[in-house]
Amino acid sequence: MKIVRGIFFYISSGSVIALYIGFMFVEPLFYNGLEGLIKVLKDWQTLNAALIALLASFIALYTTQYNDKKKKERDFIASKAFLPEVLSELTNYLELSAKLLLEAYRRENEENDKCTSELNQELPKLPNSHRTIFRDCIHSGEPEIGDYLSEILVTLQVHNSRMKCVKDGFKSPREFMKSPEVLMSNIFVLGKLHARVTGLFDFGRNQKDLNYLPLTVSQIHNS
Repeated sequence: MKIVRGIFFYISSGSVIALYIGFMFVEPLFYNGLEGLIKVLKDWQTLNAALIALLASFIALYTTQYNDKKKKERDFIASKAFLPEVLSELTNYLELSAKLLLEAYRRENEENDKCTSELNQELPKLPNSHRTIFRDCIHSGEPEIGDYLSEILVTLQVHNSRMKCVKDGFKSPREFMKSPEVLMSNIFVLGKLHARVTGLFDFGRNQKDLNYLPLTVSQIHNS
């Protein structure tokens, strides 16, 4: 739809410009010569001056938009260069989260374990360095990239809160946070999150374009 509107705009603009040139320059010059052209330009000088001013404003607007676009591209390249580093930190955090969830899941399935003592695995600390890099990439990148990174940011916050609940759940008699269904749900979300984060590595290294397609079952399973 956007392409169709663009084509219609260019065709309409071209038609208007062609009519203007035809009636303002070609027709009087063809029928009345140079004197006729000068007379027409003199009679319509106010309109011509207004059109020249309008054209100048369009050129200034295009120049501003072009410069803004190039600046955003440079800002995105600069922010993107730090992606591999922060992705490594996030991957390490997610792997530590997996150890905590696996310990919780195994203990819950052991009949002799009453799940009333703390987990041995420490609660991993969510790093903060990715926030600035993700924010800058969202601000200067394409909308699809912004949506991809925003989804990761939101899911990370939810996941981090759930990890705290699971860790605290083994200090108290809260059975809900220790149920196999909840723990497996958290593991599934962790798998999706890990697949999304690791899917950014090749993009951050300029080796591949970002894959915006929904995750496949095999990708989640591998994570």
